[in-house]
Amino acid sequence: MPDQKPLSPEELKTLYRSGAQDDISALQKLISGLADQKQEARADVISEMAAILHNVKGQGASFGYPAITLLGSNAHLMIRFLQDTTPETGELANIQAVIKAHLDMIELLLKEDIQDTKSAPLNNAIAALTEHCARNLPQDLQDKVLRS
Repeated sequence: MPDQKPLSPEELKTLYRSGAQDDISALQKLISGLADQKQEARADVISEMAAILHNVKGQGASFGYPAITLLGSNAHLMIRFLQDTTPETGELANIQAVIKAHLDMIELLLKEDIQDTKSAPLNNAIAALTEHCARNLPQDLQDKVLRS
C-alpha cells in the first residue's frame, strides 16, 4: 500500500468549502419545499436540515470561517424553533425566508472564500442581516437570534 501524504491545511480548507457548498445547496432545496410537506414529513425534513446545518456551522470556525459559524448558528436556532413548534403558514414563510437569507450569505462566503471577520463591511452586513431578519421572526425567536 503506497504511503499517503497528509493533506495540507489549504487542501483541507478546499475540501471543507466544497462539502459545505454541497450541504448549503441541499439545505436550499429542503427549505424551499418545506411548506409543501405534510406535518409528519416536515418533521423529518427539519431534522435532516438541523443535522446538515449543525455540521456546517460546527466546522466553519475550525476551517477559518467564523462568520459561517455565526450565520449557521442563527439559522440552526431557527431550524430548532421549527422542530419545537408548529408555526402558522405565514409565520413559517417568514422563518423560511430568514433561514434562506442566512444560507445565501453562507453560500456567498464559501463561493468568494471570505474569511476575514475583521472586515468592517462583512461584520456590518452580517449584523444588518441578523437584525433585519430577526424582525420578521416570532418574538421568542427574535430574542434568541439577536442574543447570538
